[in-house]
Amino acid sequence: MMVSIHAAVGIGTSLLFRKKAADKPEKKIYIILLACNVALHGIMDLIPHSHPLPSYVDIGIALSMPTFLISFAFMKKLKRIDVILMLSGYTGGLLPDIIDLGVFRVLGLGAFKFFPWHYI
Repeated sequence: MMVSIHAAVGIGTSLLFRKKAADKPEKKIYIILLACNVALHGIMDLIPHSHPLPSYVDIGIALSMPTFLISFAFMKKLKRIDVILMLSGYTGGLLPDIIDLGVFRVLGLGAFKFFPWHYI
């Protein structure tokens, strides 16, 4: 699945946790959100898909999302907790690709995958 799609879904799912985080802000909400987005990443990777954009464009879009998110937060005067939630969702959506397709390749362990859906 395209990295930018994983990032967008991660940010989008943070809206589901918004009310809970506003009522009772605890660190475990961010961890649960991150874990949910890692699981959603796996589900999306298992769905048959194609890659219509070149990887450098896709990665560029995904990496620019936090910039737009923070700019949007200033314009709309979002609460700090909303921005943290969105960044947590964003991180959870990208974490499997960062580890398996980024860190392990840099370390020369390209054949090793921590997340099982990347073997398929």
